[in-house]
Amino acid sequence: MHLAFGPFRFDPLSHRLWRDGSMVALTRKAFGVLQCLVEHRGDLVPKEEILARVWPDTVVGEAVLKVCVREIRRVLGDDPREPRFIATAHRRGYRFVAPVENAAPAMSSTLTAAGVPAGPAA
Repeated sequence: MHLAFGPFRFDPLSHRLWRDGSMVALTRKAFGVLQCLVEHRGDLVPKEEILARVWPDTVVGEAVLKVCVREIRRVLGDDPREPRFIATAHRRGYRFVAPVENAAPAMSSTLTAAGVPAGPAA
């Protein structure tokens, strides 16, 4: 299932993010943080929960989470002072605040009946 928020399409199964039809690069861990936030959209997700999910067998500090959130905000064009996507609850966690809808797959992820990637729409 693909999800849409703003100009973005998010595919949690293939771990891909698109903006206006072009794939956007995110590190694996940043994608995991974004996925956790999008899945719990509207809810405050405590830092500890995100760390346990994205780094399940590794002891890491909150600094690594801040780096990932910064990367996500840069890719989304989000301003932490006036968030459109990710709001910070200081010392507690993060909340995904943008409206999210189910969406059709991005063009680059669709296949033709023969199983060959579909080309761009004309």
